Amino acid sequence: MSSSKNIVLEAKNISKYFGTITALENVNLTVRQGECLGVVGDNGAGKTNILDAIHYLSQSKSYFNHIDAQNIQFKMDYFMLKGNFTKQETTDEIQCNLKKGEGKVLKKNQKKYKRFSEHIGQYPSVIISPTDSNLILEGSEVRRKYLDSSIAQYKQSYLKTLINYNLSLIHI
Repeated sequence: MSSSKNIVLEAKNISKYFGTITALENVNLTVRQGECLGVVGDNGAGKTNILDAIHYLSQSKSYFNHIDAQNIQFKMDYFMLKGNFTKQETTDEIQCNLKKGEGKVLKKNQKKYKRFSEHIGQYPSVIISPTDSNLILEGSEVRRKYLDSSIAQYKQSYLKTLINYNLSLIHI
């Protein structure tokens, strides 16, 4: 754990596994207040994997692939992500697993969440990528979904209201 008081994000030991294949292992990242982090590397070096792994562990879903089962690599039975997040001098291990034919499991310090919504907002993250041009080019529904996701990270009551609203739409 770093001793600096100005740390905005500290993610340690970020690892991503597809069965026996290791995509990332023990990647560490620290961002301090006022810093801008650039991730640079050759094609296929794992830049997107690092960013999406942090997003997945903080949001309980991939930013780039919205169907969880598609995150399981071809001919593999499962995928697993894990990492340590430090917030206000406390470090928590977050782990997410998905095995074919079973539901996704999200754990904090080896304790399984009952609802993923309990986790949202503990480690806020926002990704903006070139594919987000749809925020400008598409209709208001796309922008609303993006904003809802961002606001929900900072206000748990907003997330609960949003979940209830969406459930009520299903039952109309």
